Amino acid sequence: MRKSPETFGDGNYTYHYNRDERLKKNPRVKNAFYSEDSNCHTLPCFFKRNRGLMFLLIDVLVLLLLFWGYTLFFGTSKNSLEKDGITFSLYAYGTPKGILVSFTARAEKKPIHLKEKMDEGESIHVTFHLNGKQWEHRVAIPVQEGSEQAIRVSIPEAGGKEILASFSWKGKSYTLSTSIRL
Repeated sequence: MRKSPETFGDGNYTYHYNRDERLKKNPRVKNAFYSEDSNCHTLPCFFKRNRGLMFLLIDVLVLLLLFWGYTLFFGTSKNSLEKDGITFSLYAYGTPKGILVSFTARAEKKPIHLKEKMDEGESIHVTFHLNGKQWEHRVAIPVQEGSEQAIRVSIPEAGGKEILASFSWKGKSYTLSTSIRL
């Protein structure tokens, strides 16, 4: 059973409901559909045919670009640092009574390339910064491989989102920062 074309309005718009009749009226569509060149293997052709995927890919690329820009300009909090075989790390935990801060110095491997010898009991000066206030402490430097020295401080300050620890090692100043975990 064949349907006849319907015309609407003044007869300018003809709608064909039969697929064979539509392809008969426009052979370019049939040739393009069945030709071997119709399989699009290039990237621009892929995007022309799949507009939704192109939009999704552009969204993902924009989000990656925004993430990269954020980390480039605002940075990420760096809570550990490795220098001369010693790893310095900073952690902070929030409690209802204040903030617990842990600063550790761990000798991961034996410091081979140190110019001067480290003595037992040698220490470094560490300053914690939170909300414009400072707390100063000293931590011993680990001299044996695998040993760890730590200071754990309770700060009776409930506010703040990030704590900084600044210290000097081999004549250079370093600053570690970490967000306060609740």
